[in-house]
Amino acid sequence: MSHKKLRVVFSPILLLAFALSFTSCGGGGGPADSPPVSTPGVTISSASVAFNSQLVGTTSAPQSVTLTNSGNATLNIASVTVTGPNAANFALTNTCGGSVAPGANCTASVTFTPSATGSRKASVIVTDNAAGSPHSVALSGAGIAAAFTQSAASLIFGSQTVGAPGAAQTETVTNSGAANLTISTVTISGANAGD
Repeated sequence: MSHKKLRVVFSPILLLAFALSFTSCGGGGGPADSPPVSTPGVTISSASVAFNSQLVGTTSAPQSVTLTNSGNATLNIASVTVTGPNAANFALTNTCGGSVAPGANCTASVTFTPSATGSRKASVIVTDNAAGSPHSVALSGAGIAAAFTQSAASLIFGSQTVGAPGAAQTETVTNSGAANLTISTVTISGANAGD
């Protein structure tokens, strides 16, 4: 009887351990993101408005600036006023009301009526709930007027033969102001105006 040998080989299976990593999604120890903060913002189309020279006592054409709420919350406006040394020379109208929605805008219009000659200055002041309040727009202009200057207060002809014309004398009128001088009439008046 024959015998056969049986060879047995043992190959162990490797067990691999896998480590799973979990990231907390809030509530489990990690810091949660803060919600965005809503704030209004102010953008003004111009920092200053300069008027052309204006005849004293007359009113200019209006000039305007635009105020835009550049933030993401309602802009609450407490006041829109004109202040400064010559504030009475500038008249303000505006469409801003009490609030401006995010992305919306309003307009402030100003006219200039100088009460005297020379430089006139003031500012539009916007008081609101945005950073940097109050916001301002500088206003400037100059009042001008004509100025009548004559070369002599009187003309003296002296003694003259009745009926004979005397030598002509000249009176010079000068406009020494910055505005046009309008002369309506030139006449001779008085008790002997006919002479």
